[in-house]
Amino acid sequence: MAMQRNRGKRPQKRQALPKTGNKNGRKKAPRKSSPIHRSPSPADPSQDGSDFEPNDHEEEEEEELEEEDEPGRQGSEDAAAGNGDSGGEEVTRNALNARARHWQAWQDRVLVQQANADRPVLRAAAWNGTADAINATISKTATHPWSPRSGGACRKRLLRLVTKFKAEETKSLQQTGKSEEISEFLHTLNIRLEQDEAALQDARAQDQARHNEQMNALKKMTESLQGLRDEQEKTNTLLRNQELDRREEQIRLREKELHITE
Repeated sequence: MAMQRNRGKRPQKRQALPKTGNKNGRKKAPRKSSPIHRSPSPADPSQDGSDFEPNDHEEEEEEELEEEDEPGRQGSEDAAAGNGDSGGEEVTRNALNARARHWQAWQDRVLVQQANADRPVLRAAAWNGTADAINATISKTATHPWSPRSGGACRKRLLRLVTKFKAEETKSLQQTGKSEEISEFLHTLNIRLEQDEAALQDARAQDQARHNEQMNALKKMTESLQGLRDEQEKTNTLLRNQELDRREEQIRLREKELHITE
């Protein structure tokens, strides 16, 4: 009877589980999204896939460059470095770059020593070689930014040192040097000026002698050409006279043949 009762009733449907759960009815934990590694951009070194660390050596160099300065520019660069913002750092960097274009006292000494060895004043084309040697020496000892010197810049600077030396103002350009270095600098510059002056006088004397020799040769050549012109003129006159005599002789013979008498 019980089976007949059960057969008469329709079976009830089982309640469906929510879709968010698994078979056991538990909710799934949200999936963690893996970080996306993008290819590093050349302009941004911090996105190269590794931790970006600043170059401590470059920071130490910048600090050393900001601490040291030549006389006459300390106030402006300290004021720029004291701002504490990016604008102040940019001004300080610009000030250092501007200072690199100026000749330092020790660079003047290198210039005079190299110029005294090369003697480029008497050879204009030798200034480029002197500049290369000076740049090589400066690059070995320089601790601050500096601009490579050209041959024209070295020549211009040396002429300015000579002008200051003659006006007894050279010491004002060597305030950052030691007294021994300044004395050696002035002594070397004085020797160089004396040698160059003597060499220039010899060169002028040789040029004058060469000029006189060339003028004498030119005078002789002119006289020789004038003699040739005179001889040519005489020859031309003689030929003209001979031609005239020949024509007159032909005319007389023709008249004689025709029995023409005056």
